[in-house]
Amino acid sequence: MKKQPINILSIVAYGLSFGGDETRLLNQCRLINKEKFNCIICTPRSAGANMMSHFKNIDAKIIYITILPFNLKSVWKPLRFFLLLINFVMYSVQLVRILYNKKIDIIDGRLLAGGIYGLLAKKIMGLPVLVTLYQKSDYSFLGSLCSYLLRSSDVIICDSQMRLDELKEWIGKSRARFLVIPSAIEVKFSDKDELRRMSWYREDTKKIVIGQIASIIPFKGQDLLIDVFGDISALHSMAELWLIGYSRDDIYYDRLQQQACELGIGDKVRFISYPGYIGDVFKMIDIQVHASRFDSLPNSILEGMSLGKALIASSVGGIPEVVDHGLTGLLFEVNDRRALADHLSELIVDEKKRERLGQAARKRFEEGYSPDFLIKQLEDEIADLTTCKR
Repeated sequence: MKKQPINILSIVAYGLSFGGDETRLLNQCRLINKEKFNCIICTPRSAGANMMSHFKNIDAKIIYITILPFNLKSVWKPLRFFLLLINFVMYSVQLVRILYNKKIDIIDGRLLAGGIYGLLAKKIMGLPVLVTLYQKSDYSFLGSLCSYLLRSSDVIICDSQMRLDELKEWIGKSRARFLVIPSAIEVKFSDKDELRRMSWYREDTKKIVIGQIASIIPFKGQDLLIDVFGDISALHSMAELWLIGYSRDDIYYDRLQQQACELGIGDKVRFISYPGYIGDVFKMIDIQVHASRFDSLPNSILEGMSLGKALIASSVGGIPEVVDHGLTGLLFEVNDRRALADHLSELIVDEKKRERLGQAARKRFEEGYSPDFLIKQLEDEIADLTTCKR
């Protein structure tokens, strides 16, 4: 008799918008062994730009949770708590129903909110729970409550050792296994005819494109990158700066555009919000930059490594765990303008060094971060957690 696949329910609390964990979940659903594992996602519908088309392309099984739609910032403060409480109850009731109806074997809590929903459901259903987290909560009372609840997790997964150590200290004594499993990366591409229809597509090989692929939000450091590019652009007329990502802070986004204009480089800085395959954008990039002030291990760094792209990145979070300075990329301390400018100037003019760094990065990716290897680690953990239950 054929063994039934393990039913995994991934809980996404805020919708499948463009983001690092959503990309990780997409690759997880795409790469996992379908004969052994059945992936189901429960999530509210996303307002604005989202990754739904990518999940539909892989025939992901999605169950939508109905909650009250409202913008927290625009709601009268005394009403916020009650609206959040109503949505919490609505989400929880529907979640328990899904767990029963779909005969779920294991709960996969995504980020802090998804993990808390999963752990509360565990109290009712007795199911094993793994939680994927990248940072602790900075809210005092709420953070203490969440860290207490997280102690009942079976497995807590992070993508870097540095952030995992922070989580261990924050959560405290726990029965959970703490594991580092980076995101399993598989970069996809559109065909060339479709690419040519994109307004940003270029076949001019004389230009050097510097690109940062990240959500537009202050801690990602796009303002620093624009500032430094403004300092060096006059010396490198062939260089352009592309900032690829969706805005999570419209005030910051507008400020970045104004900053580029005030520095006189508005015609050399492009803001691209592209909903298609990220590989399409990587084809256009010569030098990848990640100027973050805070991070764990960004997907875009592993994506660039898999494609052999030369990388300049801040030495924050788990980035130094995968990038060897001078060998597989160039690192600089957070907010170090001089070092970033020197690295950019060096790689803009030195094509051979770009190629050498890119080739070494691809080799490092293939040896330690291949998607087959990383997804197998996750599959083994899920199988172990469900063995006792079955």
